[in-house]
Amino acid sequence: MADKNPDAPAIIEEDRIVRYSQPDKMIELKRITALPTLMHWRAEVIRNVSGVEPHPRMLVANRQYYRKHIADDTHLAFVAEYDGVECGCGAVCFTEELPSPNNPTGRCAYLMNIYVRELFRNKSIAHHIITRLVDEARGRGCGKIYLETTSDEGGKCKIVPDART
Repeated sequence: MADKNPDAPAIIEEDRIVRYSQPDKMIELKRITALPTLMHWRAEVIRNVSGVEPHPRMLVANRQYYRKHIADDTHLAFVAEYDGVECGCGAVCFTEELPSPNNPTGRCAYLMNIYVRELFRNKSIAHHIITRLVDEARGRGCGKIYLETTSDEGGKCKIVPDART
């Protein structure tokens, strides 16, 4: 989605890559489906966000989850690169609920594992990750989009406003 602000970053879309070009920097988002890359980022998120070393059984369960849900396209994951260096990630899980007046399709998206390495924070990377995930959810007709937050923000799920627009 192009921004009408003339100072906004240029957005270049390719098959699985979105590039955000701003003066003196380039942020790229790439969809990841390779199991080793997914597992690498999942372990890093657990270590850095939860503050624990991932248990081997949990990693096995995560690997099984990815095999199933990457294949059936109900889980999308992206890695962010800042000037060619991997620096963050994010994912969205797709589910269904009983259709209702405020979600006629019953389709829901759950944004999770939004993570940026400390060295790369405050560079709009998380914003670009979330924007891409929300765009994916809207493109699939999700009437509700939930965002998982860490304990720093109350550890709650929040509904992204106006998911249907």
